[in-house]
Amino acid sequence: MLFEREKQQKTIGWLVAGVSILFIGFGASVVNNRRKKILFESKLQQVEVREKERQQIAKTLHDEVAGDIRMLHLKLAKTNKIEEAKSLHSINENVRNLSHQLSSESFDKVFFKDQIINLVSDFFEADFRIKVKKIDSILWKPINNAIKRTLFLSIRESLQNAKKHAAAKEVILTFKETKKVLFLTIFDNGKGFDISSKKTGIGLKNMQERIEEINGVFSIKSELEKGTVINIEIPKSGS
Repeated sequence: MLFEREKQQKTIGWLVAGVSILFIGFGASVVNNRRKKILFESKLQQVEVREKERQQIAKTLHDEVAGDIRMLHLKLAKTNKIEEAKSLHSINENVRNLSHQLSSESFDKVFFKDQIINLVSDFFEADFRIKVKKIDSILWKPINNAIKRTLFLSIRESLQNAKKHAAAKEVILTFKETKKVLFLTIFDNGKGFDISSKKTGIGLKNMQERIEEINGVFSIKSELEKGTVINIEIPKSGS
């Protein structure tokens, strides 16, 4: 009897210890996930703050700097300094282009899909086709605007590279999602490059940094004369 009682007490003790360990582990997991989520949300807020700063810079360039340059251009034109006026006009166009690149519509005002379609329309030409696949399969409304902005800028940079540097004829954007992650694949059929021997351009570096800043994963594959594939994965939340 005494032996059986001691055995039961030991069993109960082990059960209590096991349950306690489970509770401690569960509690630690909850705390860790919560910490990750808070850190992730903080990163998204930082991205949004920088986006507001970007918009302010774009507004200043467009309203003030470009305006001042236009006034100088008119004054030079009146004094018959034609070459100087032409140079100033070129500078003004560069400033306006930079302002346009920095500025963008708020996703609260214009839906993500509509902004992507507008972006594609800006680049689309008879010899530069762009296909967008499965963008409607994703519920964009609950996605944080900082994530949308990162995807938007990544797509714009990729289209610029494919058209200007890769001499591509076609680009395919494919969207996909799981419960926790957004996926974007960008393929172009351009001339490609040897990743192991070619220095990555500043545009691609900036793209990678923006994605990794919000816990995303960036990868790129390219082959000469076969094109380039960029894969982007971005978590919807920090956990």
